[in-house]
Amino acid sequence: QNNNHAKMHLRMHRYYSDILFEYEKYAIRQYILYIGKERCSMKKEIVRDNINYKYAIIDIRDVSCEEFLQSNDPSAVVLAILCNFENKDKQEVVNTILRKLIELSEDEMTFRSYLKKVEVFSTNRNLEDYVDKGEKMFTVDIERLPSFKRGLEQGIEETMKLSVKAFASLGY
Repeated sequence: QNNNHAKMHLRMHRYYSDILFEYEKYAIRQYILYIGKERCSMKKEIVRDNINYKYAIIDIRDVSCEEFLQSNDPSAVVLAILCNFENKDKQEVVNTILRKLIELSEDEMTFRSYLKKVEVFSTNRNLEDYVDKGEKMFTVDIERLPSFKRGLEQGIEETMKLSVKAFASLGY
């Protein structure tokens, strides 16, 4: 959930009923992962009219960024931008996120996809300037990656092949 929703407790109760309808034999535990810019202020229970319903809200800013930075899943590493930096230097943490994403990305296009997510999420923590600075710093490093060079070479080869075919079709 990216923002506080005044009636989230009612929505979650409705979801609980829908899930229970299909999976009555199973224990059901509901969680919201809150990633919003503002502090979480949503209700997490309904206690009234013989109803005693509760669910858990996990505010990602209460989770240590280290837990996500340790992951080898780039999607998890992206979420580190939303977590608790625990008094660490913001630029260092952002640079660690970017470095880890470079390491885990198969090619530049994949890295750019994850970087876009980091950029979007960074607005929830007012870290846009740190991401911009880190991005500028790592741009040079990306161009040195073997995968970047391979991709560039493949692109040039493909362009050459297409050019040859195009000229051949024109009778040259």
